[in-house]
Amino acid sequence: MPRPTISLKTLRLRTLLRRAGWSLMVSGTALAVHGCGSFKSVEMDNPVVGPPPPRVSAEDIAVDQKNYARLNPEVSITNSGVKLVRYDEKSKAIPERSPFEDAEIIATVNGKPIMASDILERYGTKLDILKVQAPDKYVEIRNQLLKKDLPNHIERSLLAGTLKESLKKEQMEQVKTQLDKAFEEQVQDMVKKANVSGPEELEHILREQGTSLASLRDAFGSQQMAFQYLALHAKEPKVYSRSELLEYYNAHIEEYRYPAQVKYREMVIYHHNNGGQNGAADKMKLAVTELKNGTKFADVAKKFSEGSTAQNGGFCDWTRLESLGDDNLRGALINTPHGEISEVLVGTTSFQVVEVMERKEAGVHPFEEMQTKIEKKLGEEARRQLTEKVLADLKATAVIETIFDNETPPAKP
Repeated sequence: MPRPTISLKTLRLRTLLRRAGWSLMVSGTALAVHGCGSFKSVEMDNPVVGPPPPRVSAEDIAVDQKNYARLNPEVSITNSGVKLVRYDEKSKAIPERSPFEDAEIIATVNGKPIMASDILERYGTKLDILKVQAPDKYVEIRNQLLKKDLPNHIERSLLAGTLKESLKKEQMEQVKTQLDKAFEEQVQDMVKKANVSGPEELEHILREQGTSLASLRDAFGSQQMAFQYLALHAKEPKVYSRSELLEYYNAHIEEYRYPAQVKYREMVIYHHNNGGQNGAADKMKLAVTELKNGTKFADVAKKFSEGSTAQNGGFCDWTRLESLGDDNLRGALINTPHGEISEVLVGTTSFQVVEVMERKEAGVHPFEEMQTKIEKKLGEEARRQLTEKVLADLKATAVIETIFDNETPPAKP
């Protein structure tokens, strides 16, 4: 099959979607990065129609995404070992998918169905190509993808459905209006940044990838509702005292140690580039003479050095001393005074000199420097535990059925 040509606009759109969390090959989880900020506060028990659900900040959503990463599994069918090629329209090798092929109901969550297409659409043309290139593995891999991603879809459906049930009809209409508006704003932003003519061209490119704006809209709404429910029920109200944070710091002090580091310049001259060891030694003598005459190390390195850092004047940014495999180099960086130049280091294949620019001794980050990070870490862990509890409580009373329920688990080795 000839190598396909991918348009610049398609590449630009793929990059844009990845950066914004709207990857063509991921589920709707990442679509929740934007849009929830338009939500305002609501009184759920108020019989009078109130404003939509409370605002969820971008920071809240980021934490929810981190705690609930299973909603956005990174699965690739290339893990099967089957070599895939990109879709090439001219080859006509990929048959059109039957509209009924993925209409199978894979699971129901409190009576709401989850279709095979809900799960498989994210894999787009990759599955189509696999079906042509490795038909004997197609069904197996298709089922593996369904089984792997299904738990995430079940949990998202459960969260979104529970929130919908808690809202009155008028509130749900307001939420839907705001979601539509938020999604439209995202589409317009994508159109602008991807440099396409409008939603129609955007839709065309998405369909080439096996998805559509309608599918993204459904995933966007479902995911927003799921994160909204978590934001309402899995927040950690606890405020940690300084003594609690200090106790955690002392108990995990090893995590806050840092090794000795050095910033330096180097000049390397290789034997094989100069006719052997003697030729390299002669070239190094010339370089050292210029250094002794007061020429800046960076200028001499640009002139004489043959190492990968030569164009940058031999500059090597902060380097952990323990990571250096060359004992002579590590010793020179430890023992050469700050601002001075080392003796010539004689190696088996080269000569080298270094200039120590700056040095940091090994130590421990002080508590004051780590306090905010520790507080954030503890808060995220608490929210993660609350998220798990929220899901466990919902599952305990939910009716969930899947096509895999009666499968016999594989025997343990």
